[in-house]
Amino acid sequence: LAKLDSNGDFIWQKRIAHPSSVNNKPQYSALSLIIHSDSTLYLTTRERKNLFPDELKWAKVHFFVIDTSGNELEHYTFQDTQFNYGQYGLLKTNSKVIYSNLISEHSSWPPSSQPDWHYRSVLTCLDQNYQLKWKDTLIPDFVVPFNYESPQKLIQTSDTSFAGAYTRADGYINEDTTVYWVLFPVRLFNKSLETGEDIWTRNFRYFPEDSARRYTHEIIDIERTYDDGFIMCGSVISADSAQAGRPAQYGYVVKTNCLGFFGDPQTAASYNFGEENTVSFNNQSIQAGSYQWDFGDGTTLTTGEDTTAILYEYSASGIYTVQLIGYGCNGKSDTLNFTIDFEYTEPGYAGDGTLLTLYPNPVSTGNSLAFYIGNLEEGNHYLNVFNSLGQKVDHFPITDANTNYLYPIDYAAGMYIFSLESNGEVLEIEKLVVE
Repeated sequence: LAKLDSNGDFIWQKRIAHPSSVNNKPQYSALSLIIHSDSTLYLTTRERKNLFPDELKWAKVHFFVIDTSGNELEHYTFQDTQFNYGQYGLLKTNSKVIYSNLISEHSSWPPSSQPDWHYRSVLTCLDQNYQLKWKDTLIPDFVVPFNYESPQKLIQTSDTSFAGAYTRADGYINEDTTVYWVLFPVRLFNKSLETGEDIWTRNFRYFPEDSARRYTHEIIDIERTYDDGFIMCGSVISADSAQAGRPAQYGYVVKTNCLGFFGDPQTAASYNFGEENTVSFNNQSIQAGSYQWDFGDGTTLTTGEDTTAILYEYSASGIYTVQLIGYGCNGKSDTLNFTIDFEYTEPGYAGDGTLLTLYPNPVSTGNSLAFYIGNLEEGNHYLNVFNSLGQKVDHFPITDANTNYLYPIDYAAGMYIFSLESNGEVLEIEKLVVE
């Protein structure tokens, strides 16, 4: 561990020793170094032993508290499974330590049957005495670890929550034991400090996919921005481009608001009449963190973003003006007012379409477009793009709802129509201006 001045010269250097009773040299790796609020340094390291295939394999994590002169103040070790393989994500609060790690409990390498070697990506929370408080599994089962399936950094977002990002990962092995692997979309999350439960998650996928759906998504870094949003950077690798000898790796930078969205709330709702003055409301809004309903009879209801279906019973039939407000970041909101009439019991829809949203609009050619796919029902969905002459210039399958797709624009300047369709039916149309 070293401290350097602004010229790169050493102020001090310290050797951090691992006490261990193992004779045949375990391997050590420095993981994360952060500055705590009291100015002390907080260091995590990984200790593992896997020198020979026929020997027991294990891994554990060390935590060091170090003063500003590099002196070790405290040292703790944690290992609750045989293979507790610490990763880079680390967060230290006054009462908790949260770190990312991979877990596997196999005893040798290579295992007798390679497909049996599986991992879990986990967030582990320890209390101030370094006792286990909770565990949260991010990815329950995958074959080949590549680091990006664990958060590289954890950020406290409030007194009760923290955020991070990782890549959904999976791998499979064919008959000749060749390993194929896929790093799925980057997932940005905000979780409860107390329980580790998700407050919200957002998916980001580079688009269009290659023929094997094997774009490798890598998340390298994440930071909080001045407006309490997030900025992430990483890269994607195309298997098709690599095999064809073309440039295959692309960097990306993504900036979101405090809720992980690109834009402000957009409210929309549908409704169906039931028996005995009941109405089923379905919240089809997007990009809000919370909602407030006013049912027009003096009753209000506040919900989170995950509550979409509401069954409400009125005391009497009649005409009611319903209000739905979606709340976003920095005071932004969107209000929808619509009327229901019990004399006309046909299903209804209110608000602008929220299945397809484009950012930015207009966009400059050569830049990237982000389009958000909302609450699609299961089905065969695809996106068609037409130029101003009505000619189809692109056609993409849509595989994931509630996902941000990052799409490089190489169209000529002009007006384009993006048509979201399912089995021949047009679900939503948006216009895009390319400058």
